[in-house]
Amino acid sequence: YDTDPQIFSDAKCITDSAIDPTALIPDKEKCRVDNIKKGDNRISFNYACSKKDEFNAINGEFSMVADDDSFTYQFKQHSTINEDKPLVITSKGSGDRLGDCVPEAPAAE
Repeated sequence: YDTDPQIFSDAKCITDSAIDPTALIPDKEKCRVDNIKKGDNRISFNYACSKKDEFNAINGEFSMVADDDSFTYQFKQHSTINEDKPLVITSKGSGDRLGDCVPEAPAAE
């Protein structure tokens, strides 16, 4: 596995509703969110996903701090891989406001 930090850049429209913890979890059938804390431009929560197919159970923590012009986030995810060897993934990121969100065009028929 590549252990070098991966750096990338992306531009996305992020709205308040996109910061709903349950919306950040991809598999709502196998994952649950708890210990949600919101306030003072901060949000944090824990999540747990049960084993699914070839993926082992995952437990993690997520936190984000935002203001009018920027945000920072981090998450730490714990799991196992290859005969139950511990796997810890840590991700940190930040973003800056680029402007107002532009509504998506309706899909062509």
